[in-house]
Amino acid sequence: MFRSGVKRSWLLLVALTLGLIAVATEAFAAEVTIEYYNGITGGDRPGMELLVRMFNQQYAGKYKVNMVIAPWDEYYTKIVVGVASGTAPDVGLMHWDRIPEFAHQGVLRPIDDMFQALKLSPNDFLGSTGQLGIYKGKRYAIPLDAHPQVLYYDKDLFEKVGLPGTPRNPAQYLEYAKKLTMDKNGDGSTDVWGTLYRAGSSTFYATLWQMGGHYLGGDDWSEVTLNTPVARKALQFGQELVWKHKVSPNHIWVNKFGGEVAMDIDGIWWLRTAQDLRKEGKANVWIDRADTLFGDVRAGAPAGSHQIVVFKQRKEQPEKIQAVQTFIDFLSRNSALWGLYGGQIPLRKIAYEAEEWKQMTEHQLIIRGQLIFVPPVPWGGGLGVLDELMDKVVQQGQPIEPALEQAIQKLEVKIRETRQKLGL
Repeated sequence: MFRSGVKRSWLLLVALTLGLIAVATEAFAAEVTIEYYNGITGGDRPGMELLVRMFNQQYAGKYKVNMVIAPWDEYYTKIVVGVASGTAPDVGLMHWDRIPEFAHQGVLRPIDDMFQALKLSPNDFLGSTGQLGIYKGKRYAIPLDAHPQVLYYDKDLFEKVGLPGTPRNPAQYLEYAKKLTMDKNGDGSTDVWGTLYRAGSSTFYATLWQMGGHYLGGDDWSEVTLNTPVARKALQFGQELVWKHKVSPNHIWVNKFGGEVAMDIDGIWWLRTAQDLRKEGKANVWIDRADTLFGDVRAGAPAGSHQIVVFKQRKEQPEKIQAVQTFIDFLSRNSALWGLYGGQIPLRKIAYEAEEWKQMTEHQLIIRGQLIFVPPVPWGGGLGVLDELMDKVVQQGQPIEPALEQAIQKLEVKIRETRQKLGL
């Protein structure tokens, strides 16, 4: 009797132990939650929200993504504070031109191990974009998309003046702009501008590049290379469109969707708006490549890029690393769906096998062109100096030489200060 009772007690103990082990195992395998931060606050936000919902549904019970969206300026402040305080999110998006700065500051975790674990190579991405996430020999990001400059053109205005297609070189661009500039009522003021030449750093980079020049050089991109004939020619090109040929306004406040301008070189993020307005019959604006409009030496349309990054943690958790890796793979694989909402071009080639990509005929047109990106250094975008230069020369019509000389000096000082600040 006693032995039988002892036996029953041991059996009960074993059963309880196994139950506890099962509970512990279940707890260990509980759903892993990761924090995903980004600054997608515009019309493309629903696309990102859809992707997160799809991921959470597909991996329900295993992984869950909590997404936090904030305006980009606020976002960049949040991630720096988060890493410093040990409360950083796990994964996020970052503009390509900010990666060198944050990688150098130690905000980002190198992700070469994740890249290899996903069996990826730079050849899995469009053109040379697979190299974009690399800074000083380490990979800090995986490309999600590109958002280049494209040509928006009003097909109704083109047909009105008998133009069968879009311009392909600078001579045609100027010729078309002249034909498309209209004074409808003869009052001496322009009612329709032939083009909008945006006086900013991206437009200057496009013009300078297409003419064969660059604003930076040297082994580490710290040399200012603006004291050249081609830089002067690039500035003159934009200035003459506004002040000599009078085919572009000296401001940007014209509506490409309201019949006020026939050609506007702007970011591809307006594509969804153009498509929606076409469906509604409110505008007949289409897009085409803009990589050869300003110069005929080499093709190139400046592009930005959203990159997927991983933030440094004080103590890494293997299960979260695996969740983050799975989420990165999911986002890049499904980037064609993302492009349907925001106009962005997916960069991972496997995305071109998706059904969504087959619908994206205007995107397909753009990827036949050449995309260019700013140099991979913290001052690669020009630190605001190029925008100021273009404002003076193109919008205000100031003389080129003194404005250029001031810009060169200012950019050299800013690069030197940036290098000292970051210890480069």
